[in-house]
Amino acid sequence: MVRPLGAAGRGSDMEELYGFHEVEPGCRLEKEFRGGALCFVRLSSAPELKPWLELLNELWGFSAEDRIPLHEAVVAVKTGGLFLGAEWSGSPAGLVYVLPAFSRERGGHHHSNFMGFVPEHRSRGLGLEAKRAHVILARREGVNLVTWTFDPLQTANANLNFRKLGALCRTYLPDLYGSMGGNFDPGLPSDRFLVEWRLDTERVESRLRGAVPAPGELARKFATAPVIGENLNPERSAATPGPLLLEIPAAALELARSEPETARRLLAGFRDRAAALFAAGFAVTEMLPSAGRESADYYVLEKGVF
Repeated sequence: MVRPLGAAGRGSDMEELYGFHEVEPGCRLEKEFRGGALCFVRLSSAPELKPWLELLNELWGFSAEDRIPLHEAVVAVKTGGLFLGAEWSGSPAGLVYVLPAFSRERGGHHHSNFMGFVPEHRSRGLGLEAKRAHVILARREGVNLVTWTFDPLQTANANLNFRKLGALCRTYLPDLYGSMGGNFDPGLPSDRFLVEWRLDTERVESRLRGAVPAPGELARKFATAPVIGENLNPERSAATPGPLLLEIPAAALELARSEPETARRLLAGFRDRAAALFAAGFAVTEMLPSAGRESADYYVLEKGVF
C-alpha cells in the first residue's frame, strides 16, 4: 500500500516539500519526476547491497586495491549508516552511501561518503532528490547534521551544495585522499571542502521547500562585497567583517593535464586564501555563479553563521 510520506516524524510537511510516497515504511520512497518514476530503495543485507556496491566501484573506476568491500557497507548500514539505491523507471540510476560518524565538536551525525549517478542520468537533477530522500530518513532517526567532502573547484557540485541545499563550510582539507586514481581524479592534490548540512535550520528547510535564491539575486545581494583573488592579500581581508567573495580557479581543472604546474599553482593559491579566511572565522555560505561578475564563479564567505 502506498501512503503519503510524513505519517511519521514531521507530518504532512514532508509530503508537501518533497512529493515522495512511501511504498515500504522506511525502505522505499517513490515519486514521479521529470517524466519518469524515481525511486530510492534503502538497502540493508549483503545480497541487497552487493550489486549496488559493484555499481559504486564501477562508477568511480576504483582499482582492485581501492574498491569498497562488501563487509564495510554491511557494517555501515547496521551501525547507523544508509545505503540508498536510486532507480529510474525500474533501472539502476545511482546511489547514496552514508556512514555513521562522530566527532567531539559535532557529536553523532551522518557522513555522506559517496553519491553518484550513471552517465545518462547525471543531467536530470537527481542529486537534489537524493539529498531530499536522505533528509527524510535522517530526520526520522533523529539525525540533524550531515557532512560530506567535495572538490571545491567543482562548481556544479558547489552550486548544489550551497545555493540549492543551504549547506555551509568552514573547513579546508588539503590533499585529503592523496592520489585517488579512478574516474574522477584530475591529477591534482585531492583538496576538499568539508561541508556541514544542518537539517534543523530554517536556512536548509527553506531551500528544501524550493526557496532557492537565483544567481542574479545573489549577484545583486553581494554586488559590493570585496573579491579575494590571486593578487589580493587574504590576511588583510580576513580582518574585515565580510561578506567577501573568494574567486574559484576552476581553470585549474582544465589545465591539470596540459599545464600541471600552472594548475597546481592555482590550486595552492586558492588553498592558502581559503584556509586563511576559515582560520579568521569565515564560512562559505553561498556559491555565486558568474552572473554579474564577468566570467568567474565565487564563494560567498561570511562570519557569525555557526
